[in-house]
Amino acid sequence: MHRSGTSFCVRTLQQYGVSVPTNLLPAANDNPDGFLEPAELVNLNERLLHAEGALWDASWPLSSAEPTRLRDNVGGELQVLLEQWCSNTKPQVQPESSNQLLALKDPRLCRTFPLIAPYLDSGTFWHGLAVIRNPNAVIASLLERNQDDMSPLKGLALWMRYNLDMVKSRHLKPDINQWPIIQFEALIHNPSNTLNPILQQWQNTGFNVNYQPNDALICRPAKERINYLESLPDQWVQLAQTFHSSLQQSTTLGDIPNTLIQTVEHWLEHTPDLTHQLLAQEATRRAHLGEALSAERKFSWRNL
Repeated sequence: MHRSGTSFCVRTLQQYGVSVPTNLLPAANDNPDGFLEPAELVNLNERLLHAEGALWDASWPLSSAEPTRLRDNVGGELQVLLEQWCSNTKPQVQPESSNQLLALKDPRLCRTFPLIAPYLDSGTFWHGLAVIRNPNAVIASLLERNQDDMSPLKGLALWMRYNLDMVKSRHLKPDINQWPIIQFEALIHNPSNTLNPILQQWQNTGFNVNYQPNDALICRPAKERINYLESLPDQWVQLAQTFHSSLQQSTTLGDIPNTLIQTVEHWLEHTPDLTHQLLAQEATRRAHLGEALSAERKFSWRNL
């Protein structure tokens, strides 16, 4: 999920010799240390979302229809990119290593992974991490970054949707069932203790792992957050807290109870009041975008 500490997680993994692709997105005000996301991967995910009539902040389910030509093309492009990224990776552990870990990070993968997974080779992309964060902290960070385009309700729906889709990915392949879940709060408090058991598992699988003690981590202090959940219906907040608690108590994606997954999915897709409120907010957002575009065109016309 966006704003869940995935960038910090990848920076921490780099200390253990994990590489990242080239052509990463530049740093921004909301992430001054960098996103560590390859631009090509973000572009592929954006195209897949756009084909579903969605952007990164869509909380509705993506289609599970038969693969389209776009998905076929994206699957082929991703295979080519994976080969390029791996061939261009400079091993940080052993120069002759063919078992170098390469981290591919984009929060959109929570949503798009089921669309691209069928196009990946059996040995590709089947090691992963699920990073979770307290829903109120995520909502607060989204509101700070997106301002008028975000609300506590939309932030909560996004938190639920992204984490739901992430958990549901476990059905794509048995190995994904065993993907570890790590808490951002634990990771930022003690990165080594949080990641060492996972890295040991990867090392036992044949990957090269090595701690790089000279690379200092930039760890920014957590901000005091307003409790945005207080403004939302109690029943919805309780469901989010139950989901978060289950994620916290689980070691892997396979540990989340199916009954809870079904409850969260039903809330997102069959709660009329939630749907109506989200649609009203989406209409307002699009009206704001239209007004901004109109103002920009008027300004350009006057300066011709």
